[in-house]
Amino acid sequence: MTIKQEFGRLLAPRIRAAAKSLYDEIRVLRNHRRGVRRVLKLQAERTLRIQFGCGPARKPGWLNTDMWAGPWARPDVCLDASRPLPFRSNSVAEIYSEHMFEHLEYPSGVTTFLRECFRVLASGATMTIGVPDLSDALQKYAQRTPPVSEGAADRRYILRHPLEELNYIFHQDGEHKFLYDEEFLTVLLQHFGFNPVSRRDFDPSHDTELRCEGTLYIVATKPAPAGAPIGSVA
Repeated sequence: MTIKQEFGRLLAPRIRAAAKSLYDEIRVLRNHRRGVRRVLKLQAERTLRIQFGCGPARKPGWLNTDMWAGPWARPDVCLDASRPLPFRSNSVAEIYSEHMFEHLEYPSGVTTFLRECFRVLASGATMTIGVPDLSDALQKYAQRTPPVSEGAADRRYILRHPLEELNYIFHQDGEHKFLYDEEFLTVLLQHFGFNPVSRRDFDPSHDTELRCEGTLYIVATKPAPAGAPIGSVA
């Protein structure tokens, strides 16, 4: 094999990966633009409660959004949460996301998402964010708690060692961009204007049963201006 052939062999996977990344970005942008057009029609009809990153866990009566649509994700509309949102300011009754926020690029995507959520929420309305709990993951590692396997199809582990679980939580095949604990996420939400911000327990009437263990749920409120009615929608 010549040097040129060897170089081409080594470079080819990187080129393929770059091409796939570009293709995915184009798909996301096209989906987002179609979603924006649909949202403009829906918002004229009713006040919206929005779930970002719904995956297969749709909420009845909500506008369920995701970046992708397919066998695994079944959104009403496709929206990229890291882009400006197509909703009027002070017009959204409630926002919910579960195991989506950690997939946003930090700080760029996180900044856009939180600024936009604060803008579109009505006065006194709330946003619930559920993310993998970093404190819980680190505690399990420190205590050498072995991961719970999902059966024969679970290919995340070789040894079922606590370090394998910790690495999976941090990376999840390159999908996780930033992990959060209660203190940091609270301060971050306050930085973008939310107040009060508090932790809540898992709620089976709102949350996905699969996320019962190891999830940090934070509720953030957009404060109402002095004299404004709570929950008012423009």
